[in-house]
Amino acid sequence: PEEPFVPQDLAGITPLPAMQDPPRSSYAEGDYQVTAFDSETLEANLIRVLISLDMTHPKGLVEVENRKLVILTPSRYLDVAQNLSRTYGEFIHRLEDVTKTPEMDITVNLFVPQDLSETAALGYTELRMEMELVEENISLNMMAIRYPAGTLELTFTHELLHQYMAWAGLSVELRWAHEGMAEYLGIGILEEGGVELGMKWCYDDIEEARRFVESEQYKMYLPSIGAIGEWGGGGLPPNAGAYYALSLYVILYLGDRYGGMDLYEGFFELVTADEALIDTVDLFIYYLSEAAGEDLSPIFAEWGFEFGIPLTTTKIARAEEEARESPWYNLFNWLIDKELSQAKKKLRQGDVLEASQLADDVLFLANFGTLLGLVILSSLGGVLAYLLTGRPRRISTGERGELSDLEERAAGHIIRRLNLQRDQLTRADLSDFFSRYFSVEVRPDNYPVLLKLYALINDLGAARQS
Repeated sequence: PEEPFVPQDLAGITPLPAMQDPPRSSYAEGDYQVTAFDSETLEANLIRVLISLDMTHPKGLVEVENRKLVILTPSRYLDVAQNLSRTYGEFIHRLEDVTKTPEMDITVNLFVPQDLSETAALGYTELRMEMELVEENISLNMMAIRYPAGTLELTFTHELLHQYMAWAGLSVELRWAHEGMAEYLGIGILEEGGVELGMKWCYDDIEEARRFVESEQYKMYLPSIGAIGEWGGGGLPPNAGAYYALSLYVILYLGDRYGGMDLYEGFFELVTADEALIDTVDLFIYYLSEAAGEDLSPIFAEWGFEFGIPLTTTKIARAEEEARESPWYNLFNWLIDKELSQAKKKLRQGDVLEASQLADDVLFLANFGTLLGLVILSSLGGVLAYLLTGRPRRISTGERGELSDLEERAAGHIIRRLNLQRDQLTRADLSDFFSRYFSVEVRPDNYPVLLKLYALINDLGAARQS
């Protein structure tokens, strides 16, 4: 066929690279249809012959189950399904951990291609645009078992990641991000688990993706790396191999520089915590910058990605509006003005991430400053009583290694304030102090707020980093 077989309403396709090239010729010869391909463009031994037979008495499908996974397979390939099931059991916890998504009900259909067109995809994911899962939501091409070691496992993991990343909040509108991350994270998860990966596809392999960009071969197909930003939804674009290579390169490049798998694990942690739907390049850059601890928008701009008004600009404008509406009796109006001014300054300097964090502080104080002021006033009696009780109870000397930078600052301030003859505090000590200081019960859910409030009250700095 001139175009590969692609189910148009599906989100994830792992294509067979050889099928991206049209056949040299196709003609009828007696009772046969002869189709010829040139193999000169292939850089690996990927030539396979498919013989498909219609059975007079076909056997039914066999189910293989493992936890929430169900694999439907022809009985002839039961051993393949069992091997996949074992592989799933070994890496599913890591996949959950990376995407911050609990295990899902997944049905896998192992299918045998019936004609040439069905060989075009090694796997595809039935994940629709509205993220509605349907039965048999992952299909794996049995031809993958005749490919280099690890091909079937990587295809399986790749398609699983499409499902988990979508439910974590990464929309298939960013198809390029889906494909790049599914491949990068899939390879990382399997390599961590010791699965042999012998696959060397011309575009899907990591090193080939690097060479494809560094040699500027991609310019034969696309004007810039950022042109892949238009790839969204189901189906494949023209020159799909170039899109896959550039998608992988973007994710690979950022992973190499900002922590590898940890970068994307942090990304999903932030996204799931906010219950956000990442369906624009702007949002993707924002959350990835938060995870990296650095503004990544200049890198995406250099690549040629198109994105609208930076989210930080919009956030600062909203913070300014909230600041104007803050009542005169808000005890933190002075700090709101100071932080807003700093946010604008940082934005002008190009420090988008710092500006965003300062704007968050302004929004927090503008909305909750009045309430916090009441808490502070009511807590003054508690502080005085605490300081007048004589010698404070002995503070334990627990481990400090897990304290954040802001906790370290607060601990140092408390030690100096109470003139304690110690140089160490634990989180339990901080919780006890906050309980007395604010006259409230300290719980895991309000501890971060009390910590930040204490830092703001005492002008410790870095409160926005909590």
